[in-house]
Amino acid sequence: MIKTERALHILYSKSNEGGEFYKFEPELIIPLLGLMGKDITNSFEQVVEEELTPIQRSAEATEARVEANKYAALEGAVFHLRNLEVQMIIKDGKFIVKKDSFAKLESAECLQYGTYKRIFDKRNALVAEGKFLLEVDKHRITEDIIFDNPSFAVSVILGSSVSRDAWLSSDNKSFNEVLKGLRG
Repeated sequence: MIKTERALHILYSKSNEGGEFYKFEPELIIPLLGLMGKDITNSFEQVVEEELTPIQRSAEATEARVEANKYAALEGAVFHLRNLEVQMIIKDGKFIVKKDSFAKLESAECLQYGTYKRIFDKRNALVAEGKFLLEVDKHRITEDIIFDNPSFAVSVILGSSVSRDAWLSSDNKSFNEVLKGLRG
């Protein structure tokens, strides 16, 4: 029988040994604390599916609602990028890059690895789906593309890891400047 206490010890030990877990993940550990004293002889994957996944889904849903509310004051705002014809509007807490905008042709090579791979994969998916259409030296966007956050949107469009501050309002204020102005 494997007790939860032993699983926590193993996870904590690995986080300190430079093993598989490079940092102590609270979203993994906190739900395990709720299992203290229980037999978790079942496979770790089953424990994750039965106990952790519903908690994780709930946390992700809450995070998405908070994120959407954070941008509610920007509803209908239009942003653009310097040196590239692209338009993004905010609607229902989503960031919509408009059809007939453009995206850079090339991606930074570092996007193929680690945490940036998500950007690389999204760009490739958009090409495969026909939403990025090759035009001489850039991609034309063939339909509106919806993103959950402005940083991911601009990173996909520019093909490199970029902050949301690259987005500019019609009066050329950065995204963060516009947010600060709304908060007073």
